[in-house]
Amino acid sequence: MSRTKRTFTPEDRLSLLQEAEREGYLATCLKYNLSPSLLAKWKQRYLCKGVAGLNPSYRRIDPAVRALEEENERLKRIIARQALELEVKGELLKKHLSNQGESDDHPALLRSSRRYGSFAVARIATEYVILYASPGKTW
Repeated sequence: MSRTKRTFTPEDRLSLLQEAEREGYLATCLKYNLSPSLLAKWKQRYLCKGVAGLNPSYRRIDPAVRALEEENERLKRIIARQALELEVKGELLKKHLSNQGESDDHPALLRSSRRYGSFAVARIATEYVILYASPGKTW
């Protein structure tokens, strides 16, 4: 006769302990196919913490909640990576503009930054990184 994993609610555990007190531990273990050490563990928890000690000691996490948490962490990593890329591109653009003068190399950069805002600056900085940055160069 094989034992299968069963789950007991705190109320079930309490009723089994009360029955074991009335009829005896060995008889209750044989009747419900339980291990005597399991009943002893439940009794010890009940004596120490009361009915709250009969609750499961582990916390189950819903798979949907776990999936949402994983997706949240993934999105946080993406946002952090994008923020870092924007910071590096901005620093590179500042460095490039200070080295070559503001209007010498990219007059369109100043016009587009005034007209379209930071998106155009980030796009031009991205193009600059792709075209002019050497692969061995560290930031």
